[in-house]
Amino acid sequence: MSWPDWALVQAAQVQLDQVCENYELSRSYVYGLMYLIDLSSDKSNPEHAMWRSRFSYRTRRYVVDKIRDPERRQRAQTELSVALGEKGINALGTRYRIPLFNHFYHQR
Repeated sequence: MSWPDWALVQAAQVQLDQVCENYELSRSYVYGLMYLIDLSSDKSNPEHAMWRSRFSYRTRRYVVDKIRDPERRQRAQTELSVALGEKGINALGTRYRIPLFNHFYHQR
């Protein structure tokens, strides 16, 4: 990773911490993002293109199970999709592991 990318990684860390706090994301859900990073980065895997649908499914299941208010549920779905999916996994790829590892380290 190059130094110019560090600001993007730090911004992703702030977003990750914020959505984890706002929506009380479980360790299991956050840890599952590591699998999706691997899937999205492995271009030789035929399932490579499925990371988005798996992310969307897992996120939807999580917010439906954890959030009862429909308006807050929709807002959570959108925020998680942007912060974790687009600005995280899609934009940073394997570099998104850094914010995830930092998050887990601070949870210990």
